[in-house]
Amino acid sequence: YVGISAANQCVLIGKADNQWTELKRIDYPVQAEQFHRLKIEAVADELSVYIDDHQQPLIEIRDDSFRDGVI
Repeated sequence: YVGISAANQCVLIGKADNQWTELKRIDYPVQAEQFHRLKIEAVADELSVYIDDHQQPLIEIRDDSFRDGVI
């Protein structure tokens, strides 16, 4: 899961497997009541999160917990 929080001024990524596990949280100036564009790339065990049309990912992680699945 990827989420943004205006209250906490952050973007985060996590997973749920009988419990919530936050994988990474990055400070980001999120404004409430403003649209933000999120793009998530998943290639093998590499996950990249882009926000607001930035060319470089804000978050990059590796997690091989769920090698198969659907979106």
